[in-house]
Amino acid sequence: MQFLWLWLGVIAASLLIEFITTEFVSIWFVPGSVAGIVLALLDVSIVWQILAVTVVSFAFLIAFRPVSYTHLRAHET
Repeated sequence: MQFLWLWLGVIAASLLIEFITTEFVSIWFVPGSVAGIVLALLDVSIVWQILAVTVVSFAFLIAFRPVSYTHLRAHET
């Protein structure tokens, strides 16, 4: 549970970067960090937490980046 604050910090930093930019550059780390928080609450090893954060963040990036890219480009004109 000692890494709970790490994942909360990653969420805070990701959201701050996201509010500063409008390109969806860091929002993908939020669901990954939520997975990290869940594993931290279950006292799972930091290695598994990092692996889960990486996999979940990458999955969200692959799944939603094309949709968000299309949405952003549609509103540029």
